[in-house]
Amino acid sequence: MTRSATASEPAPRPRWGLFASVLVVWVALDQATKFLALGAFTNVFQRLHADTLAERLAAFATARPPGPVAHPPTVVVPAFWNFFYTENIGAFGSLGSRLPEAVRVPAFTLVSLVAIVLMAEYHRRVASSRPALAWALPLLCGGAAGNALDRVLRGYVIDFVDWHLADPAWQAPVRHWFTFNVADVGITVGVCLVLLDGVLAARAEKRSKGT
Repeated sequence: MTRSATASEPAPRPRWGLFASVLVVWVALDQATKFLALGAFTNVFQRLHADTLAERLAAFATARPPGPVAHPPTVVVPAFWNFFYTENIGAFGSLGSRLPEAVRVPAFTLVSLVAIVLMAEYHRRVASSRPALAWALPLLCGGAAGNALDRVLRGYVIDFVDWHLADPAWQAPVRHWFTFNVADVGITVGVCLVLLDGVLAARAEKRSKGT
């Protein structure tokens, strides 16, 4: 009795090289843009007398007092896009920002780590045969890791991209989307790819059933 060709085929291997590369690149891009935002949109380096690159990197990684003072918003696209430095002590949309720091930072960091582990395990099981997930999961992990690193180092997340509806001077905050960063972009793109994967999987199932 011979086994079917399908049964004899080896299971596809997880693409760990792609996963690790996307995750590391996205975290590096996130932290690099936050470093540039701190220098361009605040006076924290001047206040801390951080003149050399090494001093600025140290200030970026560890310094909290005396704290940065943000410049006025920098207009990129009138009536739509500013660069504006903010410090988000909560999660998405400042969720949980009223919690004490001693509770907030460990809790959010733990949630991020658990999410990364679960997504890595999901990648190991299914992402090799599903291209959208192969990109989505490392982007989600990279975004989660970038913001988690902020919380571990400083207790807050640096945000600096402000999209709004015809309100460049922040006269009506309700017209502004939550200020975000590159890590958030990775999470958003990752979620969109997960949704795309769901649509593709549903279509593939319909084709297999001949409907």
